Amino acid sequence: INSAFGVIVSVGEGNKPDVSETLAPFKKKAVASFEEGVNLYEKGDLKGSEAAFRKAIELQPNFAKAYIGLGNALYDQGKISEAMAQYKKAISLEPKYPAAHYYLAIALHTQGKITEAIAEYTETIRLEPTNAAGYNGLGKALENQGKISLNIKKQLVSIPNMYRLITT
Repeated sequence: INSAFGVIVSVGEGNKPDVSETLAPFKKKAVASFEEGVNLYEKGDLKGSEAAFRKAIELQPNFAKAYIGLGNALYDQGKISEAMAQYKKAISLEPKYPAAHYYLAIALHTQGKITEAIAEYTETIRLEPTNAAGYNGLGKALENQGKISLNIKKQLVSIPNMYRLITT
């Protein structure tokens, strides 16, 4: 499980991806390889999950979630630049998928590319305004720049329900 900055996140949405809806357009063998990748990843078998995600991509080259899974497996092996390439590929396939932007933001943040990370965290939040992990990452990145109080207050004021959630 990708646990950068203390935030535990999964390669799927929630703990397990909803195969019936989110993966329906993909070939059955690609979906099976993706599910194998998720299962191996959750068991901590990063090399095995990497191979399974690569197989899913080989079978279905436009499978954005498989690129994210591969990116997470690579990231957790310390292969940050390779992971970033996978997240960017996922974004090129599904530009409005918040998880791809979020994981890219984490990788950029890890490499000290704070301005770029802030842009990706902001895009994550724009696409999914209730994404608490996106706010957490954005806050940490802004803190690195010494801008946390002013910018976070501006963000939270623009999304009152999130502000109530955070302050209660």
